Amino acid sequence: MWLFLGQTAFAEAKLGIELKQGYNTAYISDIDPFGSGAASGLMASDRIKEVNGVAIWFVDQAERMLKYNIAKEQPFIVMVERKGGLNRIMVDANKPSRSFPKKKGSDFYANCYMAPDAACLETVIDNSQPMTQDNSSIMRNYSSKVERYSLLGRQQKTLSAYKQMDVLFFRDKGLINYDTATLFSAMEKLGLKPEKRHFDYVYVNTKKSVSALSGAADLFAKYGSMNHANAFYKDMVNLIKQKPKELKNKTMYVGQTLAKLGKKDQLISYLKSDQHSSETKNKLLERYIVELVKSQKKEEAQEAVNLVYSVKRSWTNGDYIIFVRLFHKLHMQDAAWNTIKRLEAFYKSGEGNMFIQPLTAGSLVEAYGAVGSIHNGRKYIDKHFKDNPLEMMMKLTIEAANSRSAKGLALQHYKDLPKLVDETYAKFKAATPEQRKKLSKLVVEQFYEVLAAYLPANPSVNELSPFVDDKYGHKGVIDAFIEVRKFDKATEWTNAVETKYGNTYKHNDILAAVGALASSHEQVEQFKRTTAFKKKDFFLKRPYLKRLYWNGYFDQALAEFNTMPEKEKVNAILAQMPFVVGCKGCTL
Repeated sequence: MWLFLGQTAFAEAKLGIELKQGYNTAYISDIDPFGSGAASGLMASDRIKEVNGVAIWFVDQAERMLKYNIAKEQPFIVMVERKGGLNRIMVDANKPSRSFPKKKGSDFYANCYMAPDAACLETVIDNSQPMTQDNSSIMRNYSSKVERYSLLGRQQKTLSAYKQMDVLFFRDKGLINYDTATLFSAMEKLGLKPEKRHFDYVYVNTKKSVSALSGAADLFAKYGSMNHANAFYKDMVNLIKQKPKELKNKTMYVGQTLAKLGKKDQLISYLKSDQHSSETKNKLLERYIVELVKSQKKEEAQEAVNLVYSVKRSWTNGDYIIFVRLFHKLHMQDAAWNTIKRLEAFYKSGEGNMFIQPLTAGSLVEAYGAVGSIHNGRKYIDKHFKDNPLEMMMKLTIEAANSRSAKGLALQHYKDLPKLVDETYAKFKAATPEQRKKLSKLVVEQFYEVLAAYLPANPSVNELSPFVDDKYGHKGVIDAFIEVRKFDKATEWTNAVETKYGNTYKHNDILAAVGALASSHEQVEQFKRTTAFKKKDFFLKRPYLKRLYWNGYFDQALAEFNTMPEKEKVNAILAQMPFVVGCKGCTL
């Protein structure tokens, strides 16, 4: 059962936060500034990575583990990712509310930022302007007004802003791809659902491709218009009938649409079909299960998990690895280990076969890595890959690092992972050019992402360059440096990559992480002297200002605020809404 904690009743949580599901983990969507969560150091947009050592991928896991630990009435550790970097928070549900003194500024904007109230916020919202004059920016400005007027209870102004959005949406077909969700979200604030005129307009102007039809179906379903969602869904299914290979290419889109629209029968039909490969079928089922878990549809998710072995179809070694990874992330450890046992049985059945058994041994190395069992993975490396172990050692490293919710956390959690990283890196540096040529480029790239998250390591961009053909191949490594706050290394690599390939936009991510997580004021000042800061200073200033204010450094916050241009001051003021309207969705 994936609902491993579902049978236990916990004390009512009282952190004052609202959680939502992100792409690969739960995040804090809203927070009460006066709650114990905020007093402990949690912030809106924090992505929950661990709760007291338990890895988190889904909102249900985060909610249950938070409630479980709160019930103990003792402080506990929550690891969050903030602006890409890891942050350790000691959460105490009994911590007293923080005080935010009404400190005055030197002008209207400063006063409204330092001591916000409904009247000044409304004035700022009234006068807020789009960042640019393109229609998408104008739509986002209207959307911001709808959201904030709604929070302030200004229904007429909310409705007026929505109507302007609606008119603009029908004037510019270019808004359909990226701003349909913006419009529908605004409608939801007013208790409205997409109408037939919205469906007709979007339907006629939607590209008849699997990804576009899937996205449209998901949107209409999300905002309560299932009849219209089904029209896009039927077109998607018909397109796959005409072009079966489309399912292979778009399993992620199709799987999530089947889950969001509750199309279990269609899923089973695909799983039983002879037109699709085992890899396609199992990736489709995996995506379907993940989407149900994300949506907290517990009964449907359990039914889908039961399909893994109840629907007969062919399997490959790679398919077993897919479900070992999935079960591990769902905290279904018995199921993960049972899947490994099935792969073990297949390995034993190939006894004496010089092709099948080593191939299956390689899959077992990855499978054991996926549950963090490094010593078991090494046994198969020693037995079958002793003469040339490097690539398999890299694969074991990668899988073990990805078996936790962050690579940096995996390197802390598994005592034998740092040793494996050291040995693998040493073998890689000692490898001859001929040996390096035989390595998979993707495997080397992913290994360097783990290496970047390893605090003692100091990898050079020149070591990876022969294995990477464009700027995107370095992205994961730079992200890993940011994750563990190696900001100087992230900058060094970004400069090298941009010299060769052009703009990567990674300097923006580095600046944001420094603003949110810099270890000292001196480090912030160091990055303020960089060329990147001079081009896009707001990436650092926004999170740094928020950090100063929320942590009680009011004089410094006011001084930082006063250095900002007017548009940035407006953004900062609007971010103060929680201090006036509270957190209506903060039930945790």
